[in-house]
Amino acid sequence: MLKASIRLCEIKSPDTSTYRHFLTHISICRHVGQINIEMLPQRIKEALLKNHEVAIPCTDKNTLPKEIAMYCSEEYLYIRLTIENYF
Repeated sequence: MLKASIRLCEIKSPDTSTYRHFLTHISICRHVGQINIEMLPQRIKEALLKNHEVAIPCTDKNTLPKEIAMYCSEEYLYIRLTIENYF
């Protein structure tokens, strides 16, 4: 049974005095759980199986299973799902 790791990610703008490019941003992610990929909507499951990682903006939380959507809040901009390998 394949599972996906759930991470909440927030984009932070760095101090521009230390970065050459103004469009540089840093994503800060933290692991919050895992989910069986069979519980995901078909389009997300297919993308995850193909790419092993999917980023989902929290603006799409109405299309997500409640087990993932519950992590969305205003401060987090996206959720990152990655396949976990169990051998």
